[in-house]
Amino acid sequence: MRAARVLGVIFGILAWTGVEAKDLDFSELEPLRLAAPSRTPDVEVLATRMKMDSGALLFPEHVGQDRFVTLGAQCTAEACVVKLVLADVDAKLLTQIVLVEQDVYTGADVSASSVALVELFASGSPVVLAEYERCGEPQPAVGPQCERYRALFDVERGVLLWHERVSASGAGGLQDCSSTMKASVGEKGVVLSLSMDCWDAICRDDPSYCTDAPSKTERTWRWDEGAREFKPGGQPSTGK
Repeated sequence: MRAARVLGVIFGILAWTGVEAKDLDFSELEPLRLAAPSRTPDVEVLATRMKMDSGALLFPEHVGQDRFVTLGAQCTAEACVVKLVLADVDAKLLTQIVLVEQDVYTGADVSASSVALVELFASGSPVVLAEYERCGEPQPAVGPQCERYRALFDVERGVLLWHERVSASGAGGLQDCSSTMKASVGEKGVVLSLSMDCWDAICRDDPSYCTDAPSKTERTWRWDEGAREFKPGGQPSTGK
């Protein structure tokens, strides 16, 4: 699945040149287009090795060199789990990252939304952007509180770079959050920034019900060349 559900989230890739950067709507950010592989992993075999139902998996995304990434999200009567997996063409698991592992089932639900290969680093090293939704136990009259998460996965090193909540939705007095997200890309570093505003859902539906403005939070994460993952705060390195 190449199309990403945005739900109020904007993801911009910015050229860090020392001048004012340009914001790009995430819907305009095209995933990297690779040549079609000669064959793809057997989804049933892949699901068995991930210990999930095949219907819980997104179709494997080709990320080059006969490697594929898939996102699986599933709740059973016992537990909920979300997994991001890098596999080869024979469905052998090369890297498996558990994004959600809830041992006790409480009526919650999880669903995989999208995986896409994008160019985030100045080096051109491929990065997978994955997105999924996690909903809590339904509440009387208003239903569940749902939250949307994104993760960045470094294909070459097989490591999780970043994983955070980017929006929330609900009804009545449940939380409703939207955010704007961008990246500043330098020669040897990247900074992610997330600006989020949250209200009670009823305020979003009709602001006249509420006297307070949305609460706003600003967060940043920095990755420098050679680092394993993004860390809170900072500005990108220019390499000078």
